[in-house]
Amino acid sequence: MRTGRRPDVTGYYADTFQDETYSPRVFQITGRRRGARYVPAYMESVSDGYVIDLDEVFQGSPYSQLGTDSRDSDAALDAARAADGLAERAAEREREYREAWQAGALWTDLGEEVRHARRAALALIRQSKASRDKLYDLPAVRDAICATLKGYLAAMRNARKQRDELTESFIQWNRSAFNEGAGSEVFS
Repeated sequence: MRTGRRPDVTGYYADTFQDETYSPRVFQITGRRRGARYVPAYMESVSDGYVIDLDEVFQGSPYSQLGTDSRDSDAALDAARAADGLAERAAEREREYREAWQAGALWTDLGEEVRHARRAALALIRQSKASRDKLYDLPAVRDAICATLKGYLAAMRNARKQRDELTESFIQWNRSAFNEGAGSEVFS
């Protein structure tokens, strides 16, 4: 079995950081009457593993001309085009999955921000109620407490708005990746 890679194709990025690529590959195996058969595939750069598509096998001519490279045959070039499309589609699916997963993780983080701001605001309210009589005579402290509470409320509103935007963006596609990133079932 021989694997080949066309020198003009470097692959497709499978992540937004452009660290992982899926590169098209073609495997050549011996076919009937010694004619070559070509199988499209792609290689994942992180695992160095191959994904082979056995749905389409391209049959080369058993009677190739002497001195010609079988990798330049029509069947080999068709397999290379199929491998290129296979790698491109797989990389796109992986990018979409990762984007949805990261959005789900951000959704969870924003929920934590809301809970933290709410707890802090409630604690501040409890403490200010307990010292209400003392705060009445200290307008600068009272104003600082009010400004801090407004900041907590603004942070909660902002985080909730961002969460709503995330759920609106991903409600139509890749719900399972979003749920996985969120660590809970946001979408059923």
